[in-house]
Amino acid sequence: MRYWIHKVSWIILLACGGASRALALDLSLGLAAVDNMSDQAEPAATARLGWDGFYAQFYYWGRDYGPVSERNGLLSLAGETSVGGFKLLVAHYGLDLLDHQVNLYGNHPSRSGTNPPTAVHENDPNIGGILGVALHLNAGPLLCTLSWDSHIFFTGSGFIVFLASARKQSVSLLLGVDL
Repeated sequence: MRYWIHKVSWIILLACGGASRALALDLSLGLAAVDNMSDQAEPAATARLGWDGFYAQFYYWGRDYGPVSERNGLLSLAGETSVGGFKLLVAHYGLDLLDHQVNLYGNHPSRSGTNPPTAVHENDPNIGGILGVALHLNAGPLLCTLSWDSHIFFTGSGFIVFLASARKQSVSLLLGVDL
């Protein structure tokens, strides 16, 4: 068993850019403003884990208005590349996974029009892409990231149409540490 663990660890190190260097990680937490195609930005919490030119970032936001509760979770898995030879300015591109939930509570008839009143719960997952730019500022082990991203999602049945109308925009400010 120890033999296979040793072999697998070498494969992982080589896949991450070579065995001669350690895996560079950064962990950040921050705030974001997310536009839900309504031209009104909503506040969101965000967390990011970065490693060797790749990152995973999670956004969470929602709102309550009357008997309606809306919650969103967005996971971005992306790669980064420097822009114009500047190490501080990077472009990123990748995959987005969105979970949009709407809950309607209170005394209202069900969708079929029958009684008794019921709550309506909708869960709409979606898959899409991310394109964006970010400014990374390092001060020793501390990291500050300002990012502007466009998240574009598939629409229609069978995920056959890729439209800019099914988009979310986010501006985020993250503070973190290089591990």
